Amino acid sequence: MRNILLSVAILGLSAASSVAAPTPKGGDKFEVKHTEERAALTQEQVDEVVKTKLGEVQDCWEILPADQRKKDAKAILNLEIDEGGEVQQVAITGLPEQAVQCISQVAIRWVFPQTDGSADTAKFAFPVKLAAN
Repeated sequence: MRNILLSVAILGLSAASSVAAPTPKGGDKFEVKHTEERAALTQEQVDEVVKTKLGEVQDCWEILPADQRKKDAKAILNLEIDEGGEVQQVAITGLPEQAVQCISQVAIRWVFPQTDGSADTAKFAFPVKLAAN
């Protein structure tokens, strides 16, 4: 028996739909296969990845001269991430320029889950607290 793959896009069906395929002449059956779509990147997914990278952020904080680390610091790490999971832009508020440059250099290499590609990029913010030392 011959299986013919029908594209979900040709049928105009969503990937989550369920369809009973018609039986063509001769008894061959159509087989409808669904591909799994990747959902948009969520804040929770970003948080999960960033939490694993906080050691790198801390390292950037610790390269500052001691007099710039006398007080705890609160910063906002803003990331723009493309559908491939790559960081396209990094912006940090609330830290000295030397730390901002260092964090930007490490964060641009972070990789996040890929998305469905419905948007070019997505923007996320992550609060960071750095302890005085």
